[in-house]
Amino acid sequence: IQDLFDYCSFANADGVISYIDNTEETAVLKPRYDETKIPLVATGQYSANLQQISFIGYNYWEIGKKLASQITYYLQNSGEAYIITEPVSSNTNANNLLNNMQNSLADYPDISFIVLNNISPDFEITDRHKVFITLTEEDTIKYAQILAEILPASSYDLIGFGSNETCKLYLQKGSIKELISMDPVKIGETAIKEIFEFRNNGYANSYISADIKITRSPK
Repeated sequence: IQDLFDYCSFANADGVISYIDNTEETAVLKPRYDETKIPLVATGQYSANLQQISFIGYNYWEIGKKLASQITYYLQNSGEAYIITEPVSSNTNANNLLNNMQNSLADYPDISFIVLNNISPDFEITDRHKVFITLTEEDTIKYAQILAEILPASSYDLIGFGSNETCKLYLQKGSIKELISMDPVKIGETAIKEIFEFRNNGYANSYISADIKITRSPK
C-alpha cells in the first residue's frame, strides 16, 4: 500500500480510492507538489491510522438483521445456526452484528444460536439442519473446505462473506449457499462523490454505510 500511495503522490493525483485489508495499516499519502492534501477515500477494513477523508464500510447492525432473515429462510424456523468468528469481546462491529442477529432470532425458539471460534474434525453431528456463517473471506474459504469434508452436503448450508474469485468458485459449486459483500459499483460512485465534495467544499462524510450485495448459489 505504501508503494502505491507513493506513486499516487508522485503522479500528483487529484484523489485516491483504496481498499484496505488491515485494521493496523499505517501507510502515509504524501501531499501534492504544491503541498495540498490528496483526498483519500478508504473501504474494506477501517484503520484509524490513515488520514482518510471518508471511509465506506459495513453497517454491522443491519448485516446482523439480514443474516437472521437468511438463517430463518434456510432453517425454515427450526435448526441450528453456527456463527464462526474470532473472540469478539473487544470487537464492537462483531458484537453489534451478533447482538442484532440474536435479537432478530429471539422470535424463533426452535432455532439454536451458537457462536464458535473454530470447527474441529470431531464436530458433533446432530440430525437437525444447520446453517454456518463466516464473517471473513479467509474463514469463508477455509470452512467451505472443512465442512465439505466432515458433514453431508444435504445437512447444512454455508453463508459467507467475500467477493474474491475463490469465494465465487465455491458459490458456483454450491459449497457456499450465499455470499454477502459490499456493492463495488455503489462504492465507486460514492467514493468519487466524496472526493468531489471534498475538493469543492473542503469536507466529506467521514463514514458511509455501503450497500450490501447478497449473491445466492445457482445450486
